[in-house]
Amino acid sequence: MESAASLLIGKIAAILENEASSIAAVRDEIDELKLELISMKSFLIDAEGKEPQTEGEKKWVTSVRDLTLDAENVIDEFLYHIYDQQSATPFEKWLHKTIHIPKNLWFRHRIAKKLQKITKKIKAIPERNQRYGVSTIEGTSSDSVPRWVKNKAESSLYIMEDELIGIEDKKQTLMGLLMNGEENEMVVSVVRMGGSGKITLVANIFNNENVKRHFDCYAWITVSQTFVIEDLFKNLIKQFHQGRKEEVTAQLDSMSNKELLEMLSTYLKSKREIVDKVEIRRLSIQTTEREINSSTDVQDAPIDRFPDELVYLFNLRYLNLKRTFIDELPESIGRLRNLQTLNIRDSKIKALPKVISKLLNLRHLIMYCYTGDWEAFRWANGTKAASDLSKLQKLQVLQCVESEGKIVKVIRNMTQLTSLGITNVKASDEMDLCDSLQTLELLQHLFLMASDEEEFLRVNALRSPLADLQIVNLARKLEKVPIWFGSLHNLTRMQLNWSRLEEDVLPHIQALPNLERLGLINVYVGEKLCFSRGFIKLKHLMLRIYPLLNSIAIEKGVMPNLQVLDIDDCMKLKTLPQGIEFLANVERLTLQSVPMQLIESVK
Repeated sequence: MESAASLLIGKIAAILENEASSIAAVRDEIDELKLELISMKSFLIDAEGKEPQTEGEKKWVTSVRDLTLDAENVIDEFLYHIYDQQSATPFEKWLHKTIHIPKNLWFRHRIAKKLQKITKKIKAIPERNQRYGVSTIEGTSSDSVPRWVKNKAESSLYIMEDELIGIEDKKQTLMGLLMNGEENEMVVSVVRMGGSGKITLVANIFNNENVKRHFDCYAWITVSQTFVIEDLFKNLIKQFHQGRKEEVTAQLDSMSNKELLEMLSTYLKSKREIVDKVEIRRLSIQTTEREINSSTDVQDAPIDRFPDELVYLFNLRYLNLKRTFIDELPESIGRLRNLQTLNIRDSKIKALPKVISKLLNLRHLIMYCYTGDWEAFRWANGTKAASDLSKLQKLQVLQCVESEGKIVKVIRNMTQLTSLGITNVKASDEMDLCDSLQTLELLQHLFLMASDEEEFLRVNALRSPLADLQIVNLARKLEKVPIWFGSLHNLTRMQLNWSRLEEDVLPHIQALPNLERLGLINVYVGEKLCFSRGFIKLKHLMLRIYPLLNSIAIEKGVMPNLQVLDIDDCMKLKTLPQGIEFLANVERLTLQSVPMQLIESVK
């Protein structure tokens, strides 16, 4: 059975290497399943060498074997689908490449769901065994780490760079803390739910040569809930010496706890180290003291109350509560005077406490919440601020704050802002809002959402363009196209939601020299859209929710670099855009919620 698991792991590895473009929609599920199967392989090796002692243990082994076969069946089904596409005629391949119709998306979604279900079942086995008191095959030795835990931790050291999916931003954050931090004791804790990629992320950073060059020595150790401190010290000493190609004393195994501690302390004096799935700049071996954290990440953790212990981490600089169930920040958070980043995005927190204005070192305040309904008028909500946020003079990112009281006035004093989002904007806010925006010379990202579907978002009083603006997202009704749109020469991304303009916005933005992504969602109430010139760098165009649109025309030479065209919820559009043949670089055309007549014409 162990060999069957090995073959399946090899099969998944081959898929990841050879079918990268084909499996983009399900790669995360396959990658996670691969790590689980590595652990299952070790478990089955152990099970073959030891006869299960109880019915519970027998059931455990059987369940793991059965799930291995289930995983193989799903992988084979997906491979068959890939190879079926590869054997298609040239015209069929072109259709598969450029047109994503719901059937193909549905199939990949179904495969992803199956893989997620298998992974969930795998993770449920040990939880169920613990609940009913089934002992492990490894035995009950208190000073050992189970083989599957070691295997997963150690195998993560060999995860390739291109297998890091969706954690690149976290990797860069951690590397920055390690390589740019101050010369003092520092612990960076990586804390998230099981299966979220913590070990893979940390292992990749540990292996990074640029990181290693910042340290004199380094070690990777796996620590169980119950461990022998002497063994931990010996492991550290061995790895430190091996990394520097130094010989280890022959008396190491016979040394006492005190002797080991003295040896470590002497060796580490004036050195910089990186250790133990927790990155450390300098390690002072004091088993009775806890190191001071500089980063805490509990993203996606199933917690509904702010952990009281966090407010005692005086050097805490990065706090991520994203997608937790926490609904309130305590007044005691004001103690975190060194905090630079606070992320409460998609949590249950609706308002900030007054004490937030005491966090004078804050640079990033991320607190918007998506509703999940992208077609709704209110697809995102901001957070209320009970205090004067203009006291946060170092703030660079404020996404998103709800407009109430004097908020649109006081932001004019926050001159370091590069990213700003405001929800609940009212038409009466126009003058104060535009006056404030005029002072934010460093602003690169602007998001504004009006208070309700009938409230006009008035931003015409902006006298001159924001020279560095790169991203603009305006949500809700516009009376007319803002005159400053045409002057946004550095703009790379624009999205307009529910503008419902009576005039066509295209002539006002077609000459923007750097625009690469354009999303127009219920922007125009007319029947025809004509791309007559320009859009020289546009790569991605999305047109959604046009209830009256019945024709799209594209002149030759327009959008010469377009790669992706998404058309969604245009139920009166019965033909493909006239002139679509001029778009020579289009790689994907997605059609959803359009008349069957249009789908049939494509087929």
